[in-house]
Formats: sequence, structure tokens, C-alpha cells
Amino acid sequence: MSDQQRDAIGRAWDGVVATARRTAAEGLVVGTSGNVSARVGDTVLVTPSGVPYDRLGPQDAVGVDLAGNRVLGELAPTSELPLHLAVYRNTDASAVVHTHAVHATAVSTLVPEVPPVHYAAAMLGGTVRVAAYARYGTDELAANMLTALRDRTGCLLQNHGTVTHGATLDEAYDRTAQLEWLCRLWLAASSVPGRTPSLLSPAQLSDVQGGPMGDRAVVLEQAARAVPQRGEHVRGQFVGAVARVGRDPDGPAEHGGGVVDRRARPYPLVRGPCSAESSPAPPVRPDPDGPVRWHGAAPPATLKRCARQQLRQQPSPPSSASVRQRSRPAGTPATPPSRRRPDGRCPPTADSPCTPRRPGRSP
Repeated sequence: MSDQQRDAIGRAWDGVVATARRTAAEGLVVGTSGNVSARVGDTVLVTPSGVPYDRLGPQDAVGVDLAGNRVLGELAPTSELPLHLAVYRNTDASAVVHTHAVHATAVSTLVPEVPPVHYAAAMLGGTVRVAAYARYGTDELAANMLTALRDRTGCLLQNHGTVTHGATLDEAYDRTAQLEWLCRLWLAASSVPGRTPSLLSPAQLSDVQGGPMGDRAVVLEQAARAVPQRGEHVRGQFVGAVARVGRDPDGPAEHGGGVVDRRARPYPLVRGPCSAESSPAPPVRPDPDGPVRWHGAAPPATLKRCARQQLRQQPSPPSSASVRQRSRPAGTPATPPSRRRPDGRCPPTADSPCTPRRPGRSP
């Protein structure tokens, strides 16, 4: 194995571990359930069986060839290896994510396909099918999965979980998250007594796939992954008036091919010191309802600090005392302290202003 191949495998394994930990952090798996893989040439890197994701390190890399023979590492590969290999043998995918997401698994026990309640189904190629049940780790389950994946990039496994694939690990994970969200949405809508959710027609889904935000959104997702992620990920919050790229053509405003969030906070956008000399690259958001990825932008804490600093640098308005001081003619002495007569009335002098005491109050 050449040094270049070794480096590529090392980077891919780091991505596999990061994605596996992400599935656990987002609640898509529990314990060591679920698995992640990535293909590098003819080598498939896959999470090992029975090892917690937070304990995986570079020395735990596991690789097999397309026939399932182990070519890298000492740990046993996941028991769902047939499922991953079936995807790589029959598609051009470079990454596979398998989870036991709660809402998606619940839906897999109820319907033969996920009802298209949202156009997000177009991200997975259309209406998501449910593969017939078979025991985990079997060739039968892999065959049923391939049937459900025909012309799709994701499917449900009946009474089991989800499977998605993509050109990158990020793409495969994003599709898993979208599938889980789609299932959760349908469960919520269908739980309203006496009401039935409205569903999109195949023509409406096809219109989304081939529309102005269809193929272009795929290109934008790929471009987003090519940008180094140097900034901070802000979940559910859009700070700063910066254009974002989204899938939703009905967003608040079009701006440079993306959507501008009109609710943005007017914080200065800086890359280093508190200076707006250079604007950061716009955060790319493939999903308008998902997390914001900041590429090189300052984190919110920095933006707030810079905003306060700019406010402090502005001249403060004059106080009332300074206004009276400037309005007094030159040489006029300052107004003496206010005094009241013993009876509470003010003295009859113009240079000793005071406020009369209210009746019934002590001097």
C-alpha cells in the first residue's frame, strides 16, 4: 500500500468515526447499534462490531474488500456487513449510514412506504419504500433492501431502521437526518384525531426534483463540502445578515442564488479583529430547517463583542448638565444649591431654583 493510499484510508476512517459519533450524539442510534462505512477504491472501511463509537481510534480501523474479506485491522466488522457491501456492489455510492432512528423505525412498522407529506422526500429520489423484514446481518435482508432502494438513495427496513447512501459521508448522513425528520413529521400530522394529512402527488415530487432548486441544490451541497469548515456550527440560529443557500424557493428573498434571512441580527461580520473590511463566505445551508454551517465567519460571541465595541466608539450624547453649562453666559456663576423656606416655599430669587415641598411632608 502506497503512502497516498494510506493517507486516503486514514482520512476516510476519521470520517467514518466522526459520522458514527454524530449518529449517537443526535440520538439516531443507541449504544453500538447502527453502523457507518465508506469506500476508498476497492476497500470498504466499516465500523467494528460491539465497540462504542467514543472509544474508536486510528488503530481500530477495519477494512474489507468487496467480497467481504478483511484486509485491514484486527477487529471484527459490523454484523451488517452484507448490507453495506450490497450497496457498494450495486450503486456508485461512496458512503453508507445505517441507523435505528426512533421515528423512522416506528413508521416502518405501520406503512409499506413513507407517505409523501413534504417535498423533502425528493432528496431521497421520491417516495421512500419500506424493505420487507428479514433478520439482521443476512443476505435476505440485503436483497430486500436493494429492492426498496431501486432509484432511491434511502429506504426503511421494516421493524429495523434506516439505510441511506451518498457520494460522501456528509451526504449520506444528511439523508438519514432528513428521512428521520420526514417520518417524525408524518407521525405528528397523522396523530391529529379526525384529520388526514394531505400528501404530495408523484407529479409534485417530480417537479421538485427537476425544478430550479433540484439539480442546483445537489451542486450546492457538493460545493459546500469542498469549503473547509473553520467556523462554528450554530444550530437553529442565523446570526448576521449573510446570504444563505437553501432548497426552499419560497423563502423570504432571493439574493445571489440563495435566500437571505430577514430575521438576521445586525452584528458586524468579521473574520478576525473587530473590523468589517472583509466579509466572510456565506454559510451554505442545503436544508433551510437544518443547522447553519459557518465557513470562516466569526462565532456569535465575537460578533456581539465587536458590536458592543463599535457602540462604545461612537460619541455619547451630551448630558443635561453639560447642556446647561454650555448655555450659561460666560462669567455667570454656577447656580447655587436649591433651598426651601421653612414653610416649604421657594425663595423669590431667579438664581436659586427649587421644587416646592408638598404639603404634609417633612422638610
